[in-house]
Amino acid sequence: PRSTLFPYTTLFRSKQKQIVFLFLGLVVYFAVVYWINLPVEGAYSTAASKVIFERAHVSELLDDRASSDVWTEGLRLGTQEVILILDSGAFKGEDLYTPNYISAYGNIDLKVGTKVIVRMDIDDVGKPYITAIVNYNRGTMLMGLTLIFVLSLVLIGGRKGVAAVVGLTFTIFSIWFFLIPLIKRGFPAIPAAILLVAITTFVSLVVLNGFTKKTFVAVAGCVGGVTIAGLVA
Repeated sequence: PRSTLFPYTTLFRSKQKQIVFLFLGLVVYFAVVYWINLPVEGAYSTAASKVIFERAHVSELLDDRASSDVWTEGLRLGTQEVILILDSGAFKGEDLYTPNYISAYGNIDLKVGTKVIVRMDIDDVGKPYITAIVNYNRGTMLMGLTLIFVLSLVLIGGRKGVAAVVGLTFTIFSIWFFLIPLIKRGFPAIPAAILLVAITTFVSLVVLNGFTKKTFVAVAGCVGGVTIAGLVA
C-alpha cells in the first residue's frame, strides 16, 4: 500500500509539477527579496552605511620609518607615508596621500605596488580622503581559490557537484539579500535565521536530490534542529 506519511511526495511525482512548483516558489521568493531591499520611507542613513571602502595600490613610498620588532621575527613596527591611487569607485584614478601606521594589530607593511583596501570619507568641499588602510587586497587570490573550489566540485561531483554549487550560491545570496535586509527592517533575528535555514535547505536539497522522501525528512530535521536551538537560545 502507498505510504501516507509523506503525502507531499505523491503530489510532485510529475516532473512538470516539480518544475512549476519550484519556479513559482522562486518567483515569490525573489519578489520578496526585491521588496525588502527597497529603501524604507522615512529611514535615515546611519554613520556605518556612509562608510566608503575602495580598492587602491601604492604608487609611491614617500617615507618609511618602520623598523623590525624586537619581539616578533619578520614583523615591522612604525609609520610610513605613501601615495595611493584608487582602483575603484567614483574617484577611480585619483592619487591620495595617507600615513600608514604599522602596529602589532594592524600590520600592513606597504611597498610600491602593494594592493590594499582603504576606508574613505568625503570632506566639506567634496574631496575624498583616506581615513584608514584596512587590509591587503586579496580579492584576486580569493577569486582564484573560489574558482578552484567550484571546478573541483563540478569535476569530481558531476551533476551533483553542479547542484551543490547552485545550492551554495543560493545560500550566500539569501544571507546577503534576504537575511540582512530582513533584520535591518526590524524582523527578529532568530525567526529570520530559522526562516532562512528553511528556505535555503529546501531549495538546496530539492536541487540536489529532487522532491523525494529523503529531501523532506532532511529539511524537516534541519529546520527542526535550528528551531529548537533558536528557542533554547
